[in-house]
Amino acid sequence: MKSSAVSDVRRTMRAACRLFVILVAGFVGTTSGAGVDASGKVLFVSNRDGSSQIYTMKLDGSLQQRLTSGKGYNMSPSWSADGKRIAFVSTRDGNPEIYVMNADGSNQARLTDHPFADAAPVWSPDGRQIAFVSSRTAVSKVFVMNADGSGLRQLTRSEPQVEEFMPAWSPDAKRIALVSAAEHRSQIVIADADGKAATALNPKPAGREMSPAWSPDGLRLAFSVNSSEAADIWIVGADGSNAVNLTNSKNRNSRPVWSPDGSSVLYTSLEDGPRPEVYVVRADGSGKTNLTRHPHHDSDAAWLPGGDGIVFMSHRDGNAQLYALRMNGSPPVRLTFHEAQDAFPQPNPCCRASTPAVVAAGSATHPR
Repeated sequence: MKSSAVSDVRRTMRAACRLFVILVAGFVGTTSGAGVDASGKVLFVSNRDGSSQIYTMKLDGSLQQRLTSGKGYNMSPSWSADGKRIAFVSTRDGNPEIYVMNADGSNQARLTDHPFADAAPVWSPDGRQIAFVSSRTAVSKVFVMNADGSGLRQLTRSEPQVEEFMPAWSPDAKRIALVSAAEHRSQIVIADADGKAATALNPKPAGREMSPAWSPDGLRLAFSVNSSEAADIWIVGADGSNAVNLTNSKNRNSRPVWSPDGSSVLYTSLEDGPRPEVYVVRADGSGKTNLTRHPHHDSDAAWLPGGDGIVFMSHRDGNAQLYALRMNGSPPVRLTFHEAQDAFPQPNPCCRASTPAVVAAGSATHPR
């Protein structure tokens, strides 16, 4: 596998979110798995079988299982809040569409059917609806449908030239934050989940606002603001008040992720060099710490549900692989061992997993 493969996968993943995608798909799973216990599992995407496919593994890196198969790409997996189902993107029927499956890969079903691309599915916290991005109106717009594919509707009625993407549900499932972009400017908009109202979080943004993320209590949002000089992580009240610049640097900072208890935010930064590292900062802006500290690329960080550790992607051993890291200063533990590229880890959100079990992975036997 060429070293550029992970760049190809990453570019395709980002393109899916913006609907500049060319995906090809496969199919797997025919038995019922609705009752499968997927707690303590991590979703990830890998091209180890020749194309981008969706996998799960235990938190110690064992029991790696491919959930999708076939030619081309399956990607953008998203856990339901109860951890029993997965929404994802596939083009097995000709172009990018939204599918769902059980946590073990069984009962894969297509939810959307449109000649234009549908991508970036996100479950509502109550598991009843899925938000996604579609180009069916000629530019990217956010749509919402029921979890069975019924009740499809466009979320907002923004101007035709305005692009919308990166939907993020509020914890109570009543609102959706999204990025609204037009004429070299983007801003965070908060829409009612029923689409009746939509309001800009900051009517006069200082730069291009991206990557909205709700705090666990639903009272605040974290997001990045990109300007010509830097890209910083900000926190602001859901009503637009009490804005705080968490990073306040002259570097590129992106992809904020709240800790499960709302006390801290993970993000990716170029503060310590030309390659990204994973940082954490308290929600008041104090305690900024480089967690990964390595000369090679580290990114795609996600919290374990218990908040006592993270999983992330790193090139430190030659190609993109997945690692776990405790928040007590212990060194990272490698979870995947493969010549191909593994990325975009997502721990199952349903249970408060404990990181010490992950650290035991150092003595585990991993498939190569």
